[in-house]
Amino acid sequence: MDISFYLMAVGAALSLNSIALSEIFLALGIFIAIVEHIKEKRSIFYHVSYLPLILFVFWSVLSVIFSENIYVGFNGLRKVWILLALCFLPGTLKNFKEKKINFFVNFLALSLSVSSIYAIYQFLTTSNPILHRIKGFSDHPMTFSGTLSLSLIFLVIYLFESRSKNYFILISVILGFFALIFSLTRCYWIAVAISLIFYFLMKRKFKFLLFFIGTVTLFFLISPHFVKYRAEHILDYRESGNKARIEMWKAGIKMIEKHPFFGVGINMVKIEGSKYLKNPDFPIGFFMHLHNDYLQMAAERGIPALIFYIIFFMMLLYYFFIFFRKHKSSNIIIFSKSLFFVLITFLVAGFFEYNFGDSEVFILLVFLVSMPFSLFENEELENEKA
Repeated sequence: MDISFYLMAVGAALSLNSIALSEIFLALGIFIAIVEHIKEKRSIFYHVSYLPLILFVFWSVLSVIFSENIYVGFNGLRKVWILLALCFLPGTLKNFKEKKINFFVNFLALSLSVSSIYAIYQFLTTSNPILHRIKGFSDHPMTFSGTLSLSLIFLVIYLFESRSKNYFILISVILGFFALIFSLTRCYWIAVAISLIFYFLMKRKFKFLLFFIGTVTLFFLISPHFVKYRAEHILDYRESGNKARIEMWKAGIKMIEKHPFFGVGINMVKIEGSKYLKNPDFPIGFFMHLHNDYLQMAAERGIPALIFYIIFFMMLLYYFFIFFRKHKSSNIIIFSKSLFFVLITFLVAGFFEYNFGDSEVFILLVFLVSMPFSLFENEELENEKA
């Protein structure tokens, strides 16, 4: 099972650098894990929190069947295979080795460093970082910021919880923070800030909280004009980006009102969106999605799909909280707590961006979510042996 874990770990970490390589490594890892499960006659891993996810996928298929363009809808279901990692990754830690965890964490830090350095270079060499937003090795600035933020929060909490003195990871985190700031992606600024503030308050690390707030304030005061401009207009409803989101959200609500049960169909929002826009001058080419996970889910898949989606993530938060509060294994505690705040980051950012729709973000999230269950599965096996 070792090779399948390493392949999936590399695939997840490479989501920061190359979606093609990421999918190839993840697919190979899942395939080998499936073959090994069949050879060893092992059952696939299942947890009760998976049930709403299964229902979400089932309802997504129904929304495609009842949509006006079935082909477009089923094309949007292509990445469902990534969810297989939830079922087969836990089995790859049957023979648990600490070096597996260290390998993934360090490889993720390496990927974060490389992506951040390239992104910072992009920021320093572009004439207008607002018009030409940095995107690292991704094909879109929001995708870059999504994978960057999840990796960053995971590694920050990991450093605190493991009390590790791994300076390589620390350097990668510092580079990641600079890249995130220079990305000018405000929804991920907000999501990361909320996650860290929540973490410091929960842990009662008030000195770190004050240091974080002070550092952010100081950096804002000395930051380039482009950074200040984006920060100053976060709550400005007249600012172009905010104004466009409000227009799209209004259109999304109209879609939900007209198609509450199955939605307009997966990937159909960008096709149907113009029909629901109140402003005739709105740039249609900008209407790729609703820039909101929750409205997007309800508009394209129906309200039941949104309910299943929310229940799934609420259950993950609940069980990760239980894992790090009740388990004795340090690895389960560290990963569960790290993933708890990764999910907070993902869910908060989802109010302002359709981050669930990015394959890179989806791959990294699914792998990370699988880790606490993987360690939990290993602990259960060890208890059975004892």
